[in-house]
Amino acid sequence: MKQKEVKINGIRFNHQFGIVQICELTFDEKIKMYVMKGKAGHGKTTTTKGVQLATQGVDTLSGDKDLYGDIDIDVMLTDGETPVYVGCKSNKKGLSYVLFTKDKNGKKINNPVIDGEKATPAQYLKSMQTALTWRMDELISENPSIQKKILLKLYQSGLKKIGIIFDKSHPDYNDSILWKIDEAISARDMADMIRKQKGGIAEDLRAAGNDPDRPETCPDYIEIEEIELSIKAVEKEITQKTTNSESIKEKDLADIKTEAANLVNECLGHNAELKAIYDQACKTFKNYSDNMAGILNQLHIIENACKILEIDEIDILKSIKEKINYPKEIKEPESPIYIIFDENKKIDSLNYENLSSGAKKLLDFNEKLKQKYIAKYSEPKEFDPKELNSKLENLELSKKAAIENNKIVDAIDSFHKYRGTKEVVVRLKNEYIKLLAEVDTGVEGLKIVPIENNIHLMYDGSYDPIYFKNKEKKLIKVSAYSGTQKPIICMLIQNSLLNKMPKCMRYMYIDNIPLDIASKALIEKISKELNLHIFLNMTGDFSKESLQDGEVLIEGGEVFFNEK
Repeated sequence: MKQKEVKINGIRFNHQFGIVQICELTFDEKIKMYVMKGKAGHGKTTTTKGVQLATQGVDTLSGDKDLYGDIDIDVMLTDGETPVYVGCKSNKKGLSYVLFTKDKNGKKINNPVIDGEKATPAQYLKSMQTALTWRMDELISENPSIQKKILLKLYQSGLKKIGIIFDKSHPDYNDSILWKIDEAISARDMADMIRKQKGGIAEDLRAAGNDPDRPETCPDYIEIEEIELSIKAVEKEITQKTTNSESIKEKDLADIKTEAANLVNECLGHNAELKAIYDQACKTFKNYSDNMAGILNQLHIIENACKILEIDEIDILKSIKEKINYPKEIKEPESPIYIIFDENKKIDSLNYENLSSGAKKLLDFNEKLKQKYIAKYSEPKEFDPKELNSKLENLELSKKAAIENNKIVDAIDSFHKYRGTKEVVVRLKNEYIKLLAEVDTGVEGLKIVPIENNIHLMYDGSYDPIYFKNKEKKLIKVSAYSGTQKPIICMLIQNSLLNKMPKCMRYMYIDNIPLDIASKALIEKISKELNLHIFLNMTGDFSKESLQDGEVLIEGGEVFFNEK
């Protein structure tokens, strides 16, 4: 499919733009290079800036929006066969853009339908150019950070193919290398903040004799919880013994008495259980006795009958005993041995040896309670806290020393955690840089090369090794080429990027380079080969009479060009 071109036919300054007076410039599409000539400070760059402002959009004015005063510019374009206009004007909010065509009667049609879609100025202008169109100086910068920024902009589509996604709303962003770097940087920054809060600065630690890279110089962590528990125990003991020690003693004695009362109830319960068992045994034995009496009475009657009838009673009684309910013999139950109480209703241990094991345990506990009560009762009423206070003071000193010790340990730990997160960031950035090197620049001999944790645009001069003085085709940083060679490289890149677009403005702006007649001729030659329109600034003392086709002279803000 043939690429559709949008041509810049002309620009009209309807109001003075900076130093540039009201004027209209027209551009012949057959002329591939337009040179803005003039002395320094006479308006060359300002004139070109007007073209950029009208064709690139509001981003052109990245700094002072009022730098050029009130703005009223129209640029005339041709989209295929359709004349299209872009108007740029100042308003109270800044700048406003309007995209329009004209009907047969010259009436404006705003936001016209172009290529089947209703176009807006920002969308329309952005879709037809690259970041390189007006920013060549950034791509050839000797500052790798500036160069890297525009490289990422230029090769977004290629980066996306290898998994480098800039759009944070993209569904795959959270699996991308940039997301990982963002997360790692957040973790590093958090670790750095904690490190600074805790004093994890390597130099400060080493100055204090704690080298984080030499563990033998660093202290071990001390558990403070055990010290704090000991402090609380001593404090409690001091409080108990200092604050109304008699009352505490009485309370402890009362608690022992309560335990004794509960024990008495347990003993009574034990006796009650024994009595219940004994009563049940007695009842069973009585039932047995009553039953046996009835059976024996029946057997006595049978014996008498046998005697009267002269029958052998032995066999008959044996047969009868087998058929009747003749219970086994049951012994009469013995009275249980209870826990006894003395006349004061206190547990007595006189019958200890005859008691069951369970009852003995109750009496053993009773004896312990007695000894506990006697020991508590014998304690002195007054308390001297000197010994405990000394113990508490030593514990507090130990805690304070432990806290200071652990601060050093925490500081060293925070340093290591920060260093670990920092290493992750470095590793991920290195991975990122290696990925960037995989991008196809679209220009033979042009590579994105990782060097010292950064990326550099490098070129081997393949287009013309003799001109680039690189017959061996060695990769050389683009920023290291001469001022006249750099534009050629950028033109090759711009051509490659524009060729991938279905519709575009095949333009590029060149400024701040030393140009002579030979360099100008070469740029013009290559612009024709690549079908690339060039806006070029040339500083010097020029006359109106010497102007050639494609040359514009700006003197004191007035614009002159060859009208032949």
